[in-house]
Amino acid sequence: MRETKGYWSKLIMNENVNDLDPTEPFDFAALGLLKFELLASGLRVSNPAKEHIQISKGPVRTRSGASGGLDIVLPHGIHVNAPIVERFASQSQLLLDCVSDKLIIRRGEKIEAPVRLQPTPQYYDLLTTESIPMIKIGQMCSGDRFCYGITGPYCWF
Repeated sequence: MRETKGYWSKLIMNENVNDLDPTEPFDFAALGLLKFELLASGLRVSNPAKEHIQISKGPVRTRSGASGGLDIVLPHGIHVNAPIVERFASQSQLLLDCVSDKLIIRRGEKIEAPVRLQPTPQYYDLLTTESIPMIKIGQMCSGDRFCYGITGPYCWF
């Protein structure tokens, strides 16, 4: 198996990763455990990462629970909505940081994984025929999940 710390470090620091075999088995279980930890413990965010997020996309919060955190994509297209403003997230061992204009997740000095932000859907800026912002109708919960409210002032069905 690939030694992930060296792989991620080379990838993030723009070093030559051509010597790494992309067909070599990868430890998906480790990424699954990281996703679970992000969901359960949340994610602290460094100041450089906060600046990067604000330039790219701020977290969308219209309700608590699912879809209330920061949508990130782990390696191999693994999507996760990581809590970042909940009280428990401030105690997380995981830190979102920005190195060489790239987002990474750290645990202390160890790089756990590079991440990217889930792009903001274009329809978020649109309005319904009643001038209600579409973002209040439904949100992307991850790259392949759409969540919509069936309660509240904007739902008539």
